[in-house]
Amino acid sequence: MAQNKVTKEELWKGEETYLWFADLYPVCDDWEDALDMEKLLEKKDPVCFVQYEGLKNNIGQLYKMTLADGVEKCFCHGDTYKPNWMIRPDGSVILIDWEYSGYSDPGIDVGYYVVDAMYDFDKAEEFIKEYLQEDYNETTRFHYMAYVAIIAYYWFVWAMYRESCGADMGEALENWRDMAVKYAEYLLK
Repeated sequence: MAQNKVTKEELWKGEETYLWFADLYPVCDDWEDALDMEKLLEKKDPVCFVQYEGLKNNIGQLYKMTLADGVEKCFCHGDTYKPNWMIRPDGSVILIDWEYSGYSDPGIDVGYYVVDAMYDFDKAEEFIKEYLQEDYNETTRFHYMAYVAIIAYYWFVWAMYRESCGADMGEALENWRDMAVKYAEYLLK
């Protein structure tokens, strides 16, 4: 394996030692969390999501498709954005900050990483193929690409919520919305 790259097997060595976490920590579900944040936003402004209903429906359709594709849940980090990856002097990669870890869909970890990196389709597919190695096939490609759209949507809704609380999310809100739109349209065409 090339220096500074990590595969699913390397990341989850000894996964069975973590399975007991499934009984202790709630399942991470970014789609459900986004829906909950939407409800909070709609209490402040009942029509704030009207213009995004098409996007929400597309993301919901992708989410339902991932539930039916046979990709099994597992122990996940839940926060795989860039600052949580560390490279040791020998080139090995480690992942820190496990506070959001839990039993969830493995697409969340890839989705968070790809969304944070703002990868286009080709780069995302290249990353997913490298990450999954021999588990890469058309089903897993679709599943993990769908999670890029789901996670981008989650971050878009989160950014809207943060702005409703007075934060300035800058271009991040539009970037996440645009990424959710592009990936959803790409996958549903």
